[in-house]
Amino acid sequence: MWRKPESAIAPRAVLALAALAAACDDRSPSVSPRIPGPSDQIVTCRVDVGARSISCGESNAPVTGWNASGFSADLIVGGQNTNVLLKSTNVSYDATVQIFQADVTVQNLMTPTLGTADGNTVSGVKVFFHAGPNVVSGSGTVTLANADGSDTFTGTNQPYFLYAEMLPTGIVSAAKTWQWAVPTTVGSFTFQVLVNAATAPPRATTCLAQPGPTITLTSVHTTEYHNAQVANTKIDASTAQFMTGTDFPVRISGANACWHGGEIIGQLPPSTSWPTMIKTFAILVDTGTNVTVEDFWMFDYGNGVSLQLNAPNFTVRSGYYIYDRDGCVENDYKQNGTIDDVYM
Repeated sequence: MWRKPESAIAPRAVLALAALAAACDDRSPSVSPRIPGPSDQIVTCRVDVGARSISCGESNAPVTGWNASGFSADLIVGGQNTNVLLKSTNVSYDATVQIFQADVTVQNLMTPTLGTADGNTVSGVKVFFHAGPNVVSGSGTVTLANADGSDTFTGTNQPYFLYAEMLPTGIVSAAKTWQWAVPTTVGSFTFQVLVNAATAPPRATTCLAQPGPTITLTSVHTTEYHNAQVANTKIDASTAQFMTGTDFPVRISGANACWHGGEIIGQLPPSTSWPTMIKTFAILVDTGTNVTVEDFWMFDYGNGVSLQLNAPNFTVRSGYYIYDRDGCVENDYKQNGTIDDVYM
């Protein structure tokens, strides 16, 4: 589920990796929101040299050796396919030079943007080795061969790989090649990894804080939500999904209305013609000044949010468009408004 920024998220976060696997695994649109905490499980990865494979899963114990007083601005969190997802491709082993390697990407599944403290300056995302590598079958010593550097995270002199970019929600990084020096006598080895990254501060305001009554929408909606009487009203759809199969799954009207959250999932096949797609809208605002639409997630519509003739001074922010065929925000009537933090 699309998750609103939590004020509890610190300026920097250390994240237990969700998974590192050779197979691709797309993000599910129904991931539940969570508040990070220090008791999450770290992730242990196992490398089978002969099979040229890497597989990962949560360990049975939380992170140890982390000095909270020394890292007061950091969080250690985990959760399979919840916070960060790593994927590996091009896994290989060269017995001649005794190098095992894989190309690894990082995907941010959290709401805060990773790799920046202010939303503008890139500080990057570091994947660091909490423990290992440790040989578990065969004999010999395995070492990391091409780390970008080492630093103090959960311990001293921990090697890391730096992804020098910002990662907004859902974005996958460029791949980096990880290499280990592995003697031919080693059958398999394990290691534990975490992510360290600055996070952009959460948005200071939400329209749910404005005065007025609140309508709460939950669960899956299979019929169009059409409410023309939401003036000065807040609609909290943060735990709702809309799978209506209609051209306008969400349609609202009313001055000072607030729409917050929701997953809006279309069901049109990729072969649907463009003239048909451009007549579909995830959220349609018919009328109303000062309407805010925020923190929503949309898939498979022609347009994300459409502002009609009598909807000036709008705000559309924190929207995530997985698949969109025409426009992020349709403003054909050239109304005044603000569009902020909308990704397609």
